[in-house]
Amino acid sequence: MSNYPNIKTHNTLPKILRHRSQTIPTTVALRNKDLGIWNEITWKEYNDNVSFLALGLSSRGFKLGDVIGLIGDNKPSWLFFEIAAQAVGGMSLGIYRDTLDEEVGYLINAANVNFVFAEDQEQVDKLLSIKRTKNNKITIFYEDSRGLKELNDPHIIDMLDLITEGKAIAAKNPNKYNQLIDKISDEQNAILCTTSGTTSKPKGVPLKHGSIVQNGQIIASSLGLRKSDFK
Repeated sequence: MSNYPNIKTHNTLPKILRHRSQTIPTTVALRNKDLGIWNEITWKEYNDNVSFLALGLSSRGFKLGDVIGLIGDNKPSWLFFEIAAQAVGGMSLGIYRDTLDEEVGYLINAANVNFVFAEDQEQVDKLLSIKRTKNNKITIFYEDSRGLKELNDPHIIDMLDLITEGKAIAAKNPNKYNQLIDKISDEQNAILCTTSGTTSKPKGVPLKHGSIVQNGQIIASSLGLRKSDFK
C-alpha cells in the first residue's frame, strides 16, 4: 500500500498520527455522529488533541509504563486518550461501558491504574465506588460534564481543562511532544488487553506498538485499501 507510512520510521501509533497530520493535515480522519449530525475531525485536529492531552497527562504524573483506563462509548475522545497515553510511553486498558461496578474495580486495581478517562457521570460513579487510600486516589478525566462540575474534587477533571494545560505546555516548549514520542520504540507496550475471564478472573495481556502497526499494514495491504477509499 503506497500511501502507508514507512513503519521502520513511523513504528508507533503516535508517530503515524503525527506523520498523517504533517502530510495530509486537512483530510478528514474521524467522523462522529452526535444528535444526528456528523462531525468531522481532520488529521491535524486529531494530532493536536492527542498531543495536548499527552503533555497534560505527563505534567500530572502519568509516565512510562503506566496504564490509563478507558471507559465509555466508541467516540473520538477515547482514541485521543488512548494514543495520548501511548505517546507518553504508557498503555491503555479499555473497559466496556456496561461493565458492572465490581468488575471495573477489579480491572482497575489488577492493572494498577491511577488515571482513567470516564466518559460521563455514570462511569465516574463506578470509579468512585473503588476503595483506595487517600494517598492513592484515581485521577479521573471526563467528557460529559453533566452532574460532575458540582463535585469540586481536584481528582475529577474535565478533559477540556487537561487540553488547556497541554496547550500551555506546548506554547512554552513547541517540540516537547515530538521529544516524547520519539523516545518510544516499537518494542514498548501500547495496549493492555484483557482475557475473557470465563474460567477465572480476566488477566492483562500487553500488546507492543510494533505488532499493532505491522498488523495494521498487513490488513490494509490485504484489503487493497487506497487513499481514495478514505473520503
